[in-house]
Amino acid sequence: TATANVTVNAALSLVPATLTLATNGTSTFTASGGVSPYSFTITSGGGSIDAASGAFTAPAAAGTVSIRASDALGNSATSTVTVVAPVLIAPAAITLAAGNSNSFSASGGLAPYSYSVQSGGGNINSASGAYTAAASAGSAVVRVTDSLGQTADANVTVNSALTISPLSATLAYSANQNFTDAAGVGPYTFAVKTGAGSVNSSGAYTASSASGSATVEVTDSLGNTALAAVTVVAPVSL
Repeated sequence: TATANVTVNAALSLVPATLTLATNGTSTFTASGGVSPYSFTITSGGGSIDAASGAFTAPAAAGTVSIRASDALGNSATSTVTVVAPVLIAPAAITLAAGNSNSFSASGGLAPYSYSVQSGGGNINSASGAYTAAASAGSAVVRVTDSLGQTADANVTVNSALTISPLSATLAYSANQNFTDAAGVGPYTFAVKTGAGSVNSSGAYTASSASGSATVEVTDSLGNTALAAVTVVAPVSL
């Protein structure tokens, strides 16, 4: 009689079995069980892999990749890689007035996202992307980071708060006054908010022909407003 010893190894496995990577991201796959040596190949999708070490580099475009490990007996195990597009932030650039708010949003990458102010002033909700500019003029950089560590930045320009000049004027009947805007975020519109008189798009105001008061309002493109007070007086009698 003769006997033979048979060694039975565990079934071949490949880890990680599933993986999400950014475009051009890297990871190393590891095989165990089966009968070594192992070889690694890409059976579908893009990217590249080292046949001996399992070191994988994702392609430059989003998609799905299948990785196969094979052992010395031809057994195989597979893993699926999901490749996501780079993370983006919107808007990528914005101009605000001091104290204004804006909500940033992210796309691509792998959620969840977190938001932060990388430089400059203002504050941001790390989960929602709701940003409030600083109370003075300057600039800031807002960053979004996805769960893979990818980042994208947005540039924020902060102008001074909207003002109107002069802040007050006393006019005779039907007299004219030019109001001017400054700071805020143009373009601007002018309107008579209360009282009588008229104002055109450039801020030229004409008083009413009766005594009283009026308020002239300038509004910028973000809805910020500034007010000027007008007093209309009767002409002096000689």
